[in-house]
Amino acid sequence: MLTPADIPRDRAHLEALETRELSPYAARSAEAQRRDPAYRADPYRGEFARDRDRVLHARHFRLLLHKTQVMPGPPHARYTTRLTHTLEVMQVARSIARALGLNEDLTEAVSLGHDLGHSPFGHAGEDALRKLMRGSGGFEHNEHSLRVVDELEGLDLTGQTRQGILCHTAYDAADYPEGRELPAGFVELGYSPKGEPFTRPRTLEAQVVDLADEIAYLAHDTEDMRIAGLFDARRSAVPERLALFLRSPKRETLGTLIRAVIRHAAELLRNAEREGVEHPVIDYPEELGVLVLEFKAFSRDHFYNHPKIKSQCRRAAEILSELHDHWATWPPAELLERGFAEADDERRRRLLLDHLVGLTDPEALHLHRQLNLI
Repeated sequence: MLTPADIPRDRAHLEALETRELSPYAARSAEAQRRDPAYRADPYRGEFARDRDRVLHARHFRLLLHKTQVMPGPPHARYTTRLTHTLEVMQVARSIARALGLNEDLTEAVSLGHDLGHSPFGHAGEDALRKLMRGSGGFEHNEHSLRVVDELEGLDLTGQTRQGILCHTAYDAADYPEGRELPAGFVELGYSPKGEPFTRPRTLEAQVVDLADEIAYLAHDTEDMRIAGLFDARRSAVPERLALFLRSPKRETLGTLIRAVIRHAAELLRNAEREGVEHPVIDYPEELGVLVLEFKAFSRDHFYNHPKIKSQCRRAAEILSELHDHWATWPPAELLERGFAEADDERRRRLLLDHLVGLTDPEALHLHRQLNLI
């Protein structure tokens, strides 16, 4: 019960609560560090809560409202957007983190920030920008998310939040046949390509967000495909093992996956504590993990490679490529204000990338028409 001495609850009080109430494996706000030597702590917020608030008020967060998740074309209220996906990831991640006694503020911060650097037009846009940036560092949305919080918006987030944002996915080395030298800052955070272990342990909160990201899109992508009429589970042959995803309401799919992850992770953490494991790793239960892989393969065949989706993705890639080529010669005022004309070639390409990623789907479509690039 609160006493008068507990009001207001200042930062020291909140940090003491974390020490007393959270799992031994949870991240503690008192241990968080920032890069700005002039930084001054907030009297009433922990460090991860402040990270969350900085991300929430960032310009790039607002842009997610009008960016595609999977269904290309103008955002439609019926379909998941990059913003609604982000909010669903946060809800799933918080549910898991709370049940496991992890730090909910850090979980929220990583969830809200994980897709800040995503391109317009979803993964089709990301693929197009990756090709355009070949030989100039490439493009991965998670890497650009870190650039957004570090450089473009200067949010000075904690190391734990920055690592969670960068390492929620990994780049595919096959996309860079010429090889790739990672920036020192990426290596310092433990970043590595797909198929290789992280070189620095991730917080459990970051691992939870990674799982929540997948759980959220497994549920909402299926719902979007049903709404779009791309797949009818009632009339099509459905492998019985995949009925959870294809025939169950979204809320049931989410509930089943979340509960399974919580139960499995709780057991893993109990065993880890008993055995003295310093940095445990959590994942799906084995059988569910196999099922998730099967469903992802099914989705690629029936959803993401559907002719309707593929044709719209090709058009989205063309729009971004044509805008890129036009602005490389005739830069808009926003690029000139950032020193585009005086920059060397590599810097120009990075500035142009920043500009393209900072567009929403409707903006890209409007500018493409306005420039008569149709």
